[in-house]
Amino acid sequence: LEGSPDANGNGIVVLDARNHYNFVKRIPTWDVPAARNPEQVAGVTASPELNMIYVAARGRLGAFDLSTERKAWEGVYDGNCDGKVDDLDSPNIVFVSGNVFVNGVGSNCQSASGGGATSGCHTGVLRMLDGRTGQEIWALDKASPTSIGFAGERGALGDVDGDGRMDILAVT
Repeated sequence: LEGSPDANGNGIVVLDARNHYNFVKRIPTWDVPAARNPEQVAGVTASPELNMIYVAARGRLGAFDLSTERKAWEGVYDGNCDGKVDDLDSPNIVFVSGNVFVNGVGSNCQSASGGGATSGCHTGVLRMLDGRTGQEIWALDKASPTSIGFAGERGALGDVDGDGRMDILAVT
């Protein structure tokens, strides 16, 4: 918990699912001075295709390469534009809320058919919530007029175009 000593250390904990979730190792994330406590993690997502894990803490986002166990990039963000990254910044959350029912039939997104057929896996809504209040900041039901919605896959955040602002990546 934030503000309390972290007796378990700092970093990404790797557990062995095939061996009763035994501890394997800890991948270092951010350096924490001895006089401070580790930051509270607001969210984690991973990309098996890229072998990357993305960790969001208050005011910062980091991408870690799981093959090298090194930080690939990080960004520090001022959520309320007051010039400081602090507890006054709201921890916003971006996610796809899936609509897993198409014409009243449930879909588990494992049987999405090809050939242009509509899948329940691609009718989700991309949303941003205020992490402090739970209020919706915005919602986007499709990326373009020809899109049917967003896939219920993990999204990613990062400065993709190098303009210094956070970009949101989501599968349609």
